[in-house]
Amino acid sequence: MGEASEFDEMYGYYAQGVAMSTPKYAPHGWQSRTIPIQVGKYRALCMEPHDLLLSKLGAGREKDLDFAQAAVLSVAIQRDELLARLAAVTADPVVHRLIEGRIRTLFG
Repeated sequence: MGEASEFDEMYGYYAQGVAMSTPKYAPHGWQSRTIPIQVGKYRALCMEPHDLLLSKLGAGREKDLDFAQAAVLSVAIQRDELLARLAAVTADPVVHRLIEGRIRTLFG
């Protein structure tokens, strides 16, 4: 389902696969909240949007912050849910404050 795959050619978009250990800033338990998505013959387990957004906000690359901004505008993302799940992210307190600040900025 990756870039330039048969899936990408057929549907005009692609998914980036990750290992279950890849999302560094995803909250504890994120694996149990994955959402199965079926498109044609393809099936994937996708991160629940709040878990994905926390992971992106923790990584903090420009593309991640752009993604987060777009997600807040187009997906049902709840500020309070992000803040609640932030407590389950294993990270240094400085990183927690940074992610919390990014959440608050996203929601103005």
